[in-house]
Amino acid sequence: MDLDQLNGRHQRLKDELARAHAQEPWPTGQIDRLIEEISAAKLAIAAIGPRALATADASTVPTSAGKSTTRTPSVPRNRLTPFGAPAPQPSGE
Repeated sequence: MDLDQLNGRHQRLKDELARAHAQEPWPTGQIDRLIEEISAAKLAIAAIGPRALATADASTVPTSAGKSTTRTPSVPRNRLTPFGAPAPQPSGE
């Protein structure tokens, strides 16, 4: 299985586990089986994850030496609090 298939399987198992927990009384055998399958899916995802990342990193073009990898935002950021009031300015600015 590839990473997308494993992630899909993991999500389906979690959804099935949520449905099992919603039942009265709990189907403990089914819940135990689902937990074991979710654990196996997580281990498989963890095992394939670094390989998938290494493959993706190898396929990208490296940046030239000395070139900045950070970019400045096209719109200046303002300093507003979540409620819209201006944030206090630090004394160093």
